[in-house]
Amino acid sequence: MPRRRDLLRLVGAVGVGGTVGVVSQVFPIRTRLYDVRLKNDRSVPTSVAIRLEADDEQVLDSTFDLDPLSQIHLPCEWPHAAWSYRVAVRPTGHDEWETITWNEDGRVCKKISINDAAATRRFGPVTFRYTPDCPYPLGENSCE
Repeated sequence: MPRRRDLLRLVGAVGVGGTVGVVSQVFPIRTRLYDVRLKNDRSVPTSVAIRLEADDEQVLDSTFDLDPLSQIHLPCEWPHAAWSYRVAVRPTGHDEWETITWNEDGRVCKKISINDAAATRRFGPVTFRYTPDCPYPLGENSCE
């Protein structure tokens, strides 16, 4: 027979977990885009056109020139928090835009890699990645 204390702990754990789940559905957390890195994995210079939308409003429309095997951090020209971000990328020599939507909860950092010839044959010209080493707020390259 379970003891009363064990039963109360179980009910409390289930109650707290259920409350957190309901609150996150009723009051969702907005995506906070802290950093976007653009990386050129090619051994030649590359120009990359980028369009970024925050909540369906265009906030960045620029072309960036990247040296071979280099990377840059995009300028923080977007709102700090949005329900979603949509990015479109088109490297030199490609007619079509590669797109992705980011709408995770909380702070996120992303990396956009412009693939070399071998990776392009396998994965396409662009790879979108999550970056675990997100800068701290108010730190270098942080957008807060």
